[in-house]
Amino acid sequence: MYVMGALRRAVIPVAVAGLVSLPPGCIPGDAGVSFSIVPSCVRVQQATERVFQTAEEWQTFVQENGGMVSDGSPVDFNRFVLAARFDGPGSACTGFTVEDVLVRDGRIEISATRHTWPHACILLLAYPQVVVAVERRGMPVVLRIADARDEVPSQTRRCP
Repeated sequence: MYVMGALRRAVIPVAVAGLVSLPPGCIPGDAGVSFSIVPSCVRVQQATERVFQTAEEWQTFVQENGGMVSDGSPVDFNRFVLAARFDGPGSACTGFTVEDVLVRDGRIEISATRHTWPHACILLLAYPQVVVAVERRGMPVVLRIADARDEVPSQTRRCP
């Protein structure tokens, strides 16, 4: 099953001396896009970001990299594209969260955070990654990945 996402930023206008201020990322014209995180385990050896437009493209990539889609649920590529960040071999104490997905400046921007556990961690090889299904809108899709050393539980599972 996919983890459904929604905008996590509150859009609360604040009036100051007659001016209206919106939180960052919520400027007029930005439009939220629903998204889902696709559970996956793809053992990509080199860090890369990719956008997959078709089921065949996704399946070929997964097979070539010794991976699998964790829950087996198919993605409807007539309605969605997949945007993915694969970190390559890395720590099992690293995971991702997706903060929001917005249409901005003629493209879909996915804002995510790579969380690295700040405390001692077992040395277990894993393949940190995030795969996000977003509505097909005929525009470029870009990932914006921030880094954080924190204890925030990630939305992705470890890929041993």
